[in-house]
Amino acid sequence: MRLSKRILLMISLFWASTVLAGVPISTSVVILPPDPRQGQLLLAVLWGTWSDGCVPESARLRTVGTAIYIDLITPMETNPNVLCTMALTSWQLSVPLGTFGPGDYEVLVRYRSRSIAGISLTVSATVQIGQVVTVPNGDFEDGDVGTLPEKWTLGEAFLQQGQRANAQPAEEHLLYLTNERHFNGDKSLYGMAKVIPPTDISRNHSFPLGEQFTYVWASSEWMSAPKAGAVELYMRDVEVKGNRVWGYGVYIILIFEDENGLHPNPFARWDVIWNSPQLLYGENETTGRIDNAAGTTRGNDGGTWKLYRAPIPAGLDRTKFKVKLFWIAHNWNSWGPQNWVSVSSHVDAFELTLAP
Repeated sequence: MRLSKRILLMISLFWASTVLAGVPISTSVVILPPDPRQGQLLLAVLWGTWSDGCVPESARLRTVGTAIYIDLITPMETNPNVLCTMALTSWQLSVPLGTFGPGDYEVLVRYRSRSIAGISLTVSATVQIGQVVTVPNGDFEDGDVGTLPEKWTLGEAFLQQGQRANAQPAEEHLLYLTNERHFNGDKSLYGMAKVIPPTDISRNHSFPLGEQFTYVWASSEWMSAPKAGAVELYMRDVEVKGNRVWGYGVYIILIFEDENGLHPNPFARWDVIWNSPQLLYGENETTGRIDNAAGTTRGNDGGTWKLYRAPIPAGLDRTKFKVKLFWIAHNWNSWGPQNWVSVSSHVDAFELTLAP
C-alpha cells in the first residue's frame, strides 16, 4: 500500500512538472518608437519569465487586417527532443515589425496559438513641417563617440554678476557623444555644466561677490519649419551634484534662436529661466524642484527615458531658426570653491511636432 502511494505521488509530481514545462509565466511587450509614424521601422521588445530554460529564441510574424500576430518559437518547436532545465528563466526578444500605414492596430503575442500578451498600436500619418521633419542629426547618429555630433556646435559662456572671478577651465564642463545610452540607435549626447565659486569668501549674501552662472550648450544648424509648434526630445540620467545649500540652482532648458535673438533669453535672471515653458528640468534652493516630463518610455538600452515637449515661442521666425539645449549651473559665490554645483544628463531623439 505504501509502495502504491509512493508511485502515485511520483506520477503526480511528473505530471505537474510536465504541465509547467515550456509555458510562459509572464510576458510583456512594448513597441518602439512609442509614437510611430507611417514609414518608420517598428520594433517589438518582448520580455518575461518562462517555466523552464527553453525560452523563446525567435518569432514568426503575420499580419491579418489590423491584427499583428507574433508567434513565439522556442527550442521545443525546432527540436522536440531537446532537454530543458527545469527552473524559472528570464527571457527577452526583439522582433522587427517593419513599417505600417496610418491607423490603429492590435499586436498580439502568442505561443502555440494561445494569446499571452497584447498591446494597442496607433500609427500616425507623417507630418510634413515645411521642408524639415526632424532636427538635423537629432538622433545623434552622425559623429564619433567622444566628439561633438555632426551638424551641432558647442558653446560655453560664463556670466558673473557683482564680481570678477575668472571662469573655470573648459575641462570642468563636458559635451560629447556617448554610446553608453541610446534611444533610436546607439548614441546619445551627454552634457554637463559645473560652476565653481572663486577662492574669495564673503559672508555678505548680496555683495561683493554676487552670483555666478555657468552655461554649456549644444546648438543645431539653421532649419525651416513654418508649421512647427514644438520640439520633442528624450532625456535620462539627470544628475545634480555638489552644493545643495544656500543659493544653488541648476537648469536644463531648450532655447530657440532666430535672427532677432534668443527665445527665451538664457542669460536673464534665474527666475526668468525657471518660469519659461521651455524649461525641461530645474532645481533651486528657493523654489524646489521641477521636472516637466510629458511621459516615459523604455529605450533600446532597456532604460527609462523621459519625453519632453518644449513649445516654440510665438514670436520666433519659424522659417529660419536653431534649437539650443542649455545646461546651466548657478551658485552664490560667497562660500568658497568647495561649494561647487553641477548638472548633467543624456539627451536623444530631437524632433519637430505640430502640437504646441
